[in-house]
Amino acid sequence: MAPEITDINTKENRSLAVAIIVARAKAAELRAQVDAIYAVILGEFIVWDENGKRITRVENLYLSDDSDRCADIYAEGSARARARGIKPASMPHDHCPALVADTARIDAENALIDSVAPVFGLDPKSLCVSRKRSEFLELCFKVLI
Repeated sequence: MAPEITDINTKENRSLAVAIIVARAKAAELRAQVDAIYAVILGEFIVWDENGKRITRVENLYLSDDSDRCADIYAEGSARARARGIKPASMPHDHCPALVADTARIDAENALIDSVAPVFGLDPKSLCVSRKRSEFLELCFKVLI
């Protein structure tokens, strides 16, 4: 028997969908705040990639061979994020608030996928490919929100 909309349109699944919306908004907000901090820092701290090109975006720091300089940049970013209240005192020094929020977003998405996919006879792990995952989540939102 084919699944019915009522099989997935439950109070629990609607709550999971709302949790995703909240997690996505928080992750986007924190990403913007953290990127703004590092944009300033990378204007102050000069660091080069392995090809001699200046690194201007935090996500490219892995391209640098200067691990000490990168550690200094990350430490400065952590300090500034704490000073601005973006990074809680309880968060470990080597954790990024934007990445922690993005992990929470992924966890929220996984919870909905784990709840809904079996209704359609799908293995939630089969939806780990980005395009399939996005399409499945958007279909869930169309039913639940």
